[in-house]
Amino acid sequence: MQTIQIYDLLNETCYQGLVRRNDLEDGSIHDIAFNYIENLEGDLRLDFDQFTTGVIDLLRTSKVQIEPSKIHNLMLQVFTYEFNVVRSAIRDLENITGVILSTEFPDNDDLKNFFKGVTDGLTNNPNSKSVQGAIIGGTIGSFFGPVVGTAIGSAIGAWFGGQMQAENFREIFTRYDKVHSKLISEWGLFLKKVFRKLTSLIAEETSLQFLTYEVVEKSIDLFGKAFDCAADEKNPNLPKALNLLDQAISVNSGRYSNVSFA
Repeated sequence: MQTIQIYDLLNETCYQGLVRRNDLEDGSIHDIAFNYIENLEGDLRLDFDQFTTGVIDLLRTSKVQIEPSKIHNLMLQVFTYEFNVVRSAIRDLENITGVILSTEFPDNDDLKNFFKGVTDGLTNNPNSKSVQGAIIGGTIGSFFGPVVGTAIGSAIGAWFGGQMQAENFREIFTRYDKVHSKLISEWGLFLKKVFRKLTSLIAEETSLQFLTYEVVEKSIDLFGKAFDCAADEKNPNLPKALNLLDQAISVNSGRYSNVSFA
């Protein structure tokens, strides 16, 4: 069993509930905000339980000798004692969602799509393709990047002549984005703790050794940069791409040793 199998399972499983919350194509800002927060804690718990089951299945198919009850007990303990910070972030998001639901927004598709971009997490550059894509109706961009107040103000200010109204919306969206980003951050930190405690338990019970979460992330980042260099249509840089790939392999040979840009 490789570290990356557990890492991939964790990230593919435990973000499903968050990703699904942005599937609402039609609806008002109120609908989007309510859809995001509705039963959020329960859905995160379901994803976490699904990950626990997936780990046990992975250990079984990999013929790793460890009692499933030990995995169950560890995961229950981690959720009981470590999830409180995430729960607090959910409560904060519920509070600002209440403000959203009590605010009357104009029937404006640009404003609605921009807010959906905030819940998705667009980049902090108001001129980026991500933000432009959201404004014209598509939600494009990285799922968890922050949207800062200046970007929100720039976009909203262009849509409304009334500065006071635009400032009010900017303040609400900025507050929402700050709380939303905190939730995503706390959930990510929680999952890192889960990964560390889980791999430590498996290592103690078996002869297996695991890379740290940070090392896996570093290798993924290096490979992403290598791919970007090789795939740049205007200015491909294969030597730099190969150098970055070598670095990714040196960090995590189990994942990238068979990769080639040839």
